[in-house]
Amino acid sequence: MKAIKTLFILCLIVSFNSFAQKDKNIINTIVEKYFDAIGGKERAKQIHTFSSKAVGNLKDNQIILTKKLMLPNLSTSSMKYRGKVISKNTFDGKEGIVMQNDDEIEFTKEETKRHKKNRCIFPEFDYLRTAKYLGIEKIEQKDCYVLQIENTRVYYSVETGLKRKGVSIQEKDGKTFLQQLYFANYVNIEGLLFPTNLLLIAGNNKIEFQTRSIVINRDVLKSDFNIE
Repeated sequence: MKAIKTLFILCLIVSFNSFAQKDKNIINTIVEKYFDAIGGKERAKQIHTFSSKAVGNLKDNQIILTKKLMLPNLSTSSMKYRGKVISKNTFDGKEGIVMQNDDEIEFTKEETKRHKKNRCIFPEFDYLRTAKYLGIEKIEQKDCYVLQIENTRVYYSVETGLKRKGVSIQEKDGKTFLQQLYFANYVNIEGLLFPTNLLLIAGNNKIEFQTRSIVINRDVLKSDFNIE
């Protein structure tokens, strides 16, 4: 009887390892196809800083989305509405803070740990270690591979390899909601493709952003990520 139980357990372990290896192979294929689509993994490795500015419209008023990134994990993003910064999220490599209107909230231990270990520019380099493969779903009638990275799901076109959508779980006022970001109209910037049309759906708000500028490997300083 013990021999049968042992054999059964061994079969389960072998099956689990086989599925795990299969998923890793699929994730590797998705990542490689993505880098090939945007201009190559070697070119992507050369990007050490990134900044962008995008403009949208909310209730007939301009809203400006800015982002700056610096390897390995420094990041800051903000939204300005009616001339006032209404939200800002900054991580300086050691600690982070979220600002919503006039409220400031420090990153939790879990958030800090996550930001410390995750690469901020092209996180796909880490996906063999961090991602789980969930299968194929349709986005706007097109098949997409779905990867899950902690509380975020990312969708990549089966046909082109390009990133089409990201979905994350957000929390506000003690309530959770999904934030969706669609990517479209990829444009070549110094040898790499970047999306310039961004559709953000958060709660009841739906904002389409048009990217006005993308700058790589210049005009970003470590001081941009200082937390005051």
